[in-house]
Amino acid sequence: MPRKQEPKFTLDPVPMDASVGAWYAAGNAGALKELVNSEVFRKAEAILKENSRPTRGSLRTSDVNSLSHAAFAGYCDAFHDLRKLCSAPTKINQSFSTSEWDHLQ
Repeated sequence: MPRKQEPKFTLDPVPMDASVGAWYAAGNAGALKELVNSEVFRKAEAILKENSRPTRGSLRTSDVNSLSHAAFAGYCDAFHDLRKLCSAPTKINQSFSTSEWDHLQ
């Protein structure tokens, strides 16, 4: 049986926020990259992630479980976003082109 094909359509990319564009234009990415790759920052990142991750003892109820996972995901996302700010995207004007940003158009 042939496989269903997903409909193909193109999305107009949402322009980057002005403050993020100004960040790259000011040349701050290089200084942040040095900081993020420093030994002190890496140790601090590891400590925060290790202390916020869920453990067997902390997973008592579904509410506590959800909060614990959300806090850990928040740290992971924040550090990932900091690393993304270390190098400019190839097209600074058009960084987002996923359907989750369609509501802004």
